[in-house]
Amino acid sequence: MVDIKNCLAQIGVNSPSIKINNLVLDSREIQVGDAFIAIKGHELDGGKFILSALNKGAVLVLADSECQIDSDIEPSKIIRIDQLNNKLAKLSASFYDNPSQKLHLVGVTGTNGKSTISSMIANLIAACEQSTAVIGTLGWGSLDALAPLNNTTPSSVDLQHMLSNLQQSQTDLVAMEVSSHGLSQGRVDECQFSVSVFSNLSRDHLDYHGDMANYAAAKLKLFTQYQANLNAFNLDDCVAINWLETHKFKNTVLFGKGDTPLSKHQYVLFSDVQCTAEGIKAKFITSWDEPDVINEVTCPLFGEFNLYNLAAAFSVALGLGYPIKHIFKAANNLKPIAGRMQPFSGLNKPTCIVDYAHTPEALELALQALQHHVPGGVTCVFGCGGDRDKGKRALMAKAAQKYANKIVVTSDNPRTENPDDIINDVLLGFSNKNNVQVEADRGKAITLAVSQASKHEVVLVAGKGHEDYQIIGDKIINFCDRAWVEQLLKGGC
Repeated sequence: MVDIKNCLAQIGVNSPSIKINNLVLDSREIQVGDAFIAIKGHELDGGKFILSALNKGAVLVLADSECQIDSDIEPSKIIRIDQLNNKLAKLSASFYDNPSQKLHLVGVTGTNGKSTISSMIANLIAACEQSTAVIGTLGWGSLDALAPLNNTTPSSVDLQHMLSNLQQSQTDLVAMEVSSHGLSQGRVDECQFSVSVFSNLSRDHLDYHGDMANYAAAKLKLFTQYQANLNAFNLDDCVAINWLETHKFKNTVLFGKGDTPLSKHQYVLFSDVQCTAEGIKAKFITSWDEPDVINEVTCPLFGEFNLYNLAAAFSVALGLGYPIKHIFKAANNLKPIAGRMQPFSGLNKPTCIVDYAHTPEALELALQALQHHVPGGVTCVFGCGGDRDKGKRALMAKAAQKYANKIVVTSDNPRTENPDDIINDVLLGFSNKNNVQVEADRGKAITLAVSQASKHEVVLVAGKGHEDYQIIGDKIINFCDRAWVEQLLKGGC
């Protein structure tokens, strides 16, 4: 238990000594001895849940001064705080004793690749007999025991609690996805990053950020505001190059494609790429090369972009001082993570690849990659989410048309929109619909695509990746691309 008095003093609030178990934002998760934090949000007023939290055993309520609180609630249980939402990170970090300062915290941001890079970092460093964990889209915790998360980057309260739990369980390193939303909303404030990584930037989340400039500015905060000891950038991304030209970053390492050592920066470069039906092979050169280490990697990963992801992970591991010999040996044993270019196969059936690609660039990269592995034999199944950036729907179609030989347009998460309206927006992006079919039912669409592909071809099922649900209207429907594909290839659908 922690005395909340000292923690509140950190944000300029006086209080009596009260021992607290945990800080909790969701009243449904309150346990006896916790403090409930009531925030006045855009849609919900946390004041409405105070009585429920107290009934569940909360011993204290920290309430934003703008919350509406029932007059019959015992006032001695409540401490009102002005602009509480802006003070949560400092309060939480103090309450949980600044856990990010006691382990290696790696922040990974960018449009695509965050989950894969984070998982690769955790896997590579675990091979050096270190305890590792991830926080992000796939969940949080060790890779073999992930707990689910609602957001890629959790609230500052939940994040500090998670980091504290991981630190107390003797975790050495946490690789964490840092979303643009998380950066804009200050969820990672008070975190001390050992390394910050930038993968790439392409169109996404413009419904939130408004334009690409604001989106890029949000990502940049990870490198300018949080001052990691090491910063890793994709040297083949124009946004990264612009940042390097206009900002000064300490201890920079660049990763990307090439075979010539860099003179101004530390580097991890790959070349001599070979794509086969089984995976990918490439050579690497790095600032940390040793004469007796063969920097060649062969692994069951698909797509050159996965080499960028791997180079980013190498940059972190080598930059933190882990032995290059162990890192490259571990790389040859890497496996695809759930829903990230994850392959499935069946006897006399096409290979199916399930991937989270839900942006135009990610879809284009995935399809382009598969054309290198199986030239001329690529089918793409994809849709677009409802109640989100409508401008990218036609762009998704253009990306699919560019590299897919056959296309099936279907539903993703239509949410409150009519699936047919979303599909019609997508269809506007095709200049030629001769190889395009429409099937709004996602399961039927995947079945259709597989039935029309030969055993030598590949079917990319894009957009959902690791997710095991669809959001249709206000309902969450159980549906998992991976499970459906696996059953289909075994003849069960």
